[in-house]
Amino acid sequence: RAVPEWERYRTVQVKGEVRFPGTYTTQKGERLSSLLERAGGLTQNAYAKGAIFTRKSVQLLQQRQLDDAIDRLEQQLLSRSASTIEAALTPEAAMQHKASMGQRNALITKMRTAKAKGRMAITLKSVAQFKDSPSDLVLDEGDVLIIPEQPQQIQVIGAVFNQTAFIFDNKTTVAKYLDKAGGLTEDANEDALYILKVDGTAYSKRQNTGFWFWKTALKSSVLDPGDTIVVPEQLDKIFWLREVKDMTQILYQMAVTAGVLILAF
Repeated sequence: RAVPEWERYRTVQVKGEVRFPGTYTTQKGERLSSLLERAGGLTQNAYAKGAIFTRKSVQLLQQRQLDDAIDRLEQQLLSRSASTIEAALTPEAAMQHKASMGQRNALITKMRTAKAKGRMAITLKSVAQFKDSPSDLVLDEGDVLIIPEQPQQIQVIGAVFNQTAFIFDNKTTVAKYLDKAGGLTEDANEDALYILKVDGTAYSKRQNTGFWFWKTALKSSVLDPGDTIVVPEQLDKIFWLREVKDMTQILYQMAVTAGVLILAF
Protein backbone atom coordinates (compact mmCIF):
# COMPACT_ATOMS: atom_id res chain seq x y z
CA ARG A 1 0.00 0.00 0.00
CA ALA A 2 1.07 3.59 -0.50
CA VAL A 3 2.74 5.21 2.51
CA PRO A 4 0.80 8.31 3.68
CA GLU A 5 2.75 11.51 3.13
CA TRP A 6 2.84 12.36 6.85
CA GLU A 7 4.47 9.00 7.71
CA ARG A 8 7.45 9.79 5.48
CA TYR A 9 8.65 12.74 7.56
CA ARG A 10 9.94 13.34 11.08
CA THR A 11 10.34 16.59 13.00
CA VAL A 12 13.53 16.75 15.07
CA GLN A 13 15.59 19.42 16.80
CA VAL A 14 19.29 20.18 17.04
CA LYS A 15 20.44 22.72 19.61
CA GLY A 16 23.64 24.26 20.88
CA GLU A 17 27.01 24.35 19.19
CA VAL A 18 26.16 23.67 15.54
CA ARG A 19 26.28 26.29 12.81
CA PHE A 20 22.54 26.24 12.14
CA PRO A 21 20.58 25.10 15.21
CA GLY A 22 16.83 24.72 14.91
CA THR A 23 13.94 22.42 14.03
CA TYR A 24 14.39 20.18 11.01
CA THR A 25 12.04 18.03 8.95
CA THR A 26 13.71 14.74 8.06
CA GLN A 27 12.68 11.88 5.83
CA LYS A 28 11.99 8.40 7.12
CA GLY A 29 15.29 6.50 7.40
CA GLU A 30 17.44 9.63 7.69
CA ARG A 31 20.24 9.33 10.22
CA LEU A 32 21.76 11.51 12.88
CA SER A 33 24.90 12.18 10.82
CA SER A 34 22.73 13.63 8.06
CA LEU A 35 21.10 15.98 10.56
CA LEU A 36 24.51 17.16 11.75
CA GLU A 37 25.62 17.81 8.18
CA ARG A 38 22.45 19.75 7.40
CA ALA A 39 22.98 21.78 10.58
CA GLY A 40 26.36 22.86 9.21
CA GLY A 41 28.50 20.70 11.47
CA LEU A 42 29.98 21.53 14.85
CA THR A 43 31.25 24.96 15.87
CA GLN A 44 34.73 25.57 17.28
CA ASN A 45 33.22 25.74 20.76
CA ALA A 46 31.43 22.38 20.50
CA TYR A 47 32.10 19.74 23.15
CA ALA A 48 31.29 16.68 21.05
CA LYS A 49 31.98 14.22 23.87
CA GLY A 50 29.14 15.78 25.88
CA ALA A 51 26.50 15.46 23.14
CA ILE A 52 23.04 14.80 24.56
CA PHE A 53 20.59 12.81 22.42
CA THR A 54 17.06 12.26 23.72
CA ARG A 55 14.12 10.30 22.33
CA LYS A 56 10.46 10.53 23.38
CA SER A 57 9.76 6.80 23.22
CA VAL A 58 12.81 6.09 25.40
CA GLN A 59 11.75 8.76 27.90
CA LEU A 60 8.27 7.25 28.18
CA LEU A 61 9.70 3.75 28.71
CA GLN A 62 12.22 4.94 31.30
CA GLN A 63 9.55 6.91 33.18
CA ARG A 64 7.18 3.95 33.24
CA GLN A 65 9.91 1.67 34.58
CA LEU A 66 10.85 4.23 37.23
CA ASP A 67 7.24 4.74 38.31
CA ASP A 68 6.63 0.98 38.50
CA ALA A 69 9.77 0.49 40.60
CA ILE A 70 8.76 3.30 42.96
CA ASP A 71 5.29 1.78 43.30
CA ARG A 72 6.81 -1.59 44.21
CA LEU A 73 9.15 -0.01 46.76
CA GLU A 74 6.30 1.95 48.33
CA GLN A 75 4.19 -1.22 48.56
CA GLN A 76 7.02 -3.09 50.25
CA LEU A 77 7.58 -0.27 52.72
CA LEU A 78 3.86 -0.10 53.55
CA SER A 79 3.75 -3.86 54.02
CA ARG A 80 6.71 -3.77 56.41
CA SER A 81 5.14 -0.86 58.25
CA ALA A 82 1.85 -2.71 58.73
CA SER A 83 3.72 -5.72 60.13
CA THR A 84 5.59 -3.49 62.58
CA ILE A 85 2.39 -1.84 63.80
CA GLU A 86 0.77 -5.21 64.42
CA ALA A 87 3.71 -6.30 66.56
CA ALA A 88 3.87 -5.34 70.20
CA LEU A 89 5.90 -2.15 70.32
CA THR A 90 7.68 -0.54 73.22
CA PRO A 91 7.20 3.24 73.55
CA GLU A 92 10.74 3.75 72.23
CA ALA A 93 10.11 1.51 69.23
CA ALA A 94 6.84 3.30 68.55
CA MET A 95 8.62 6.66 68.46
CA GLN A 96 11.30 5.26 66.17
CA HIS A 97 8.62 3.82 63.90
CA LYS A 98 6.82 7.18 63.72
CA ALA A 99 10.05 8.96 62.77
CA SER A 100 10.88 6.37 60.12
CA MET A 101 7.39 6.75 58.61
CA GLY A 102 8.11 10.42 57.98
CA GLN A 103 11.44 9.54 56.36
CA ARG A 104 9.78 6.89 54.17
CA ASN A 105 7.11 9.28 52.97
CA ALA A 106 9.73 11.96 52.25
CA LEU A 107 11.84 9.49 50.24
CA ILE A 108 8.89 8.28 48.16
CA THR A 109 7.77 11.87 47.52
CA LYS A 110 11.30 12.81 46.46
CA MET A 111 11.52 9.81 44.15
CA ARG A 112 8.22 10.65 42.48
CA THR A 113 9.60 14.03 41.39
CA ALA A 114 12.29 12.25 39.33
CA LYS A 115 11.65 12.67 35.62
CA ALA A 116 13.39 10.43 33.12
CA LYS A 117 15.26 12.31 30.42
CA GLY A 118 15.03 9.75 27.63
CA ARG A 119 18.74 10.10 26.95
CA MET A 120 20.50 7.60 24.72
CA ALA A 121 24.28 7.59 25.18
CA ILE A 122 26.06 8.22 21.89
CA THR A 123 29.75 8.46 21.00
CA LEU A 124 30.51 11.60 19.01
CA LYS A 125 34.02 12.81 18.22
CA SER A 126 33.60 14.39 14.80
CA VAL A 127 30.91 14.33 12.12
CA ALA A 128 33.22 12.41 9.76
CA GLN A 129 33.95 9.66 12.31
CA PHE A 130 30.35 9.58 13.46
CA LYS A 131 28.86 8.67 10.08
CA ASP A 132 27.93 4.96 9.81
CA SER A 133 29.08 4.33 13.39
CA PRO A 134 26.88 2.39 15.87
CA SER A 135 25.77 5.75 17.31
CA ASP A 136 24.56 7.01 13.91
CA LEU A 137 20.92 6.30 14.71
CA VAL A 138 17.92 6.50 12.39
CA LEU A 139 15.95 9.57 13.47
CA ASP A 140 12.51 9.33 15.05
CA GLU A 141 9.74 11.87 15.63
CA GLY A 142 10.60 14.30 18.44
CA ASP A 143 14.30 13.43 18.68
CA VAL A 144 16.50 16.17 20.16
CA LEU A 145 20.27 16.54 19.80
CA ILE A 146 22.08 19.04 22.01
CA ILE A 147 25.75 19.90 21.46
CA PRO A 148 27.02 21.81 24.51
CA GLU A 149 30.02 24.03 25.01
CA GLN A 150 32.80 22.45 27.03
CA PRO A 151 31.84 22.63 30.70
CA GLN A 152 34.28 24.02 33.23
CA GLN A 153 33.33 21.94 36.24
CA ILE A 154 33.28 18.57 37.98
CA GLN A 155 30.28 17.87 40.23
CA VAL A 156 30.57 15.94 43.51
CA ILE A 157 27.29 14.81 45.08
CA GLY A 158 26.00 12.36 47.65
CA ALA A 159 27.54 11.31 50.96
CA VAL A 160 30.29 13.96 51.17
CA PHE A 161 30.50 16.88 53.57
CA ASN A 162 30.17 19.53 50.87
CA GLN A 163 28.18 18.67 47.74
CA THR A 164 29.29 21.20 45.16
CA ALA A 165 30.97 21.80 41.80
CA PHE A 166 34.71 22.30 41.36
CA ILE A 167 36.69 23.86 38.54
CA PHE A 168 37.93 21.12 36.20
CA ASP A 169 41.64 20.37 36.33
CA ASN A 170 43.04 17.64 34.08
CA LYS A 171 45.57 16.72 36.77
CA THR A 172 43.08 16.34 39.61
CA THR A 173 42.00 12.77 40.40
CA VAL A 174 38.70 11.49 41.77
CA ALA A 175 40.29 11.12 45.22
CA LYS A 176 41.44 14.76 45.21
CA TYR A 177 37.97 16.02 44.23
CA LEU A 178 36.53 13.98 47.11
CA ASP A 179 39.05 15.61 49.47
CA LYS A 180 38.02 19.03 48.19
CA ALA A 181 34.42 18.12 49.03
CA GLY A 182 35.44 17.56 52.64
CA GLY A 183 35.78 13.81 52.33
CA LEU A 184 33.23 11.05 52.77
CA THR A 185 30.65 11.10 55.56
CA GLU A 186 30.32 8.15 57.95
CA ASP A 187 27.24 7.02 56.01
CA ALA A 188 29.08 6.89 52.69
CA ASN A 189 29.21 3.63 50.77
CA GLU A 190 32.68 3.98 49.28
CA ASP A 191 32.48 0.65 47.44
CA ALA A 192 29.38 1.86 45.57
CA LEU A 193 31.02 5.11 44.39
CA TYR A 194 30.54 5.69 40.67
CA ILE A 195 31.32 8.22 37.96
CA LEU A 196 28.51 9.56 35.79
CA LYS A 197 30.34 10.47 32.60
CA VAL A 198 29.48 13.51 30.54
CA ASP A 199 28.49 11.25 27.62
CA GLY A 200 25.73 9.61 29.70
CA THR A 201 27.55 6.40 30.62
CA ALA A 202 28.54 5.39 34.16
CA TYR A 203 31.53 3.60 35.68
CA SER A 204 31.93 1.99 39.09
CA LYS A 205 34.20 -0.38 41.01
CA ARG A 206 31.56 -3.08 40.76
CA GLN A 207 31.54 -3.30 36.99
CA ASN A 208 32.97 -6.41 35.39
CA THR A 209 34.33 -4.55 32.40
CA GLY A 210 37.49 -6.60 32.04
CA PHE A 211 39.53 -3.46 32.74
CA TRP A 212 41.42 -3.68 36.04
CA PHE A 213 41.69 0.10 35.90
CA TRP A 214 38.09 0.71 36.93
CA LYS A 215 38.07 -2.07 39.51
CA THR A 216 41.23 -1.11 41.39
CA ALA A 217 42.09 2.49 40.53
CA LEU A 218 38.80 4.33 40.09
CA LYS A 219 39.69 6.94 42.71
CA SER A 220 43.07 7.63 41.08
CA SER A 221 41.54 8.19 37.64
CA VAL A 222 41.36 11.60 35.95
CA LEU A 223 37.98 12.84 34.76
CA ASP A 224 36.58 14.66 31.74
CA PRO A 225 35.00 18.12 31.98
CA GLY A 226 31.35 17.77 32.99
CA ASP A 227 31.70 14.41 34.78
CA THR A 228 29.90 13.83 38.09
CA ILE A 229 31.22 11.88 41.08
CA VAL A 230 28.37 10.18 42.96
CA VAL A 231 28.83 8.78 46.48
CA PRO A 232 25.77 6.74 47.55
CA GLU A 233 24.75 6.27 51.19
CA GLN A 234 25.01 2.94 52.98
CA LEU A 235 21.45 1.67 52.86
CA ASP A 236 22.19 -0.78 55.70
CA LYS A 237 22.50 2.18 58.07
CA ILE A 238 18.93 3.26 57.32
CA PHE A 239 17.22 0.57 59.37
CA TRP A 240 13.84 0.74 57.62
CA LEU A 241 15.53 0.27 54.23
CA ARG A 242 17.46 -2.85 55.22
CA GLU A 243 14.70 -5.30 54.35
CA VAL A 244 14.01 -3.63 50.99
CA LYS A 245 17.67 -2.99 50.19
CA ASP A 246 17.67 -5.03 46.98
CA MET A 247 14.61 -3.20 45.64
CA THR A 248 16.13 0.17 46.54
CA GLN A 249 19.42 -0.63 44.78
CA ILE A 250 17.56 -1.75 41.68
CA LEU A 251 15.59 1.50 41.71
CA TYR A 252 18.74 3.60 42.03
CA GLN A 253 20.38 1.73 39.14
CA MET A 254 17.31 2.31 36.97
CA ALA A 255 17.33 5.98 37.89
CA VAL A 256 20.94 6.36 36.75
CA THR A 257 20.08 4.62 33.47
CA ALA A 258 17.18 7.04 33.03
CA GLY A 259 19.52 9.98 33.51
CA VAL A 260 18.28 11.06 36.94
CA LEU A 261 19.98 10.96 40.32
CA ILE A 262 18.08 9.88 43.43
CA LEU A 263 19.87 10.09 46.77
CA ALA A 264 18.25 8.85 49.96
CA PHE A 265 18.63 12.15 51.86
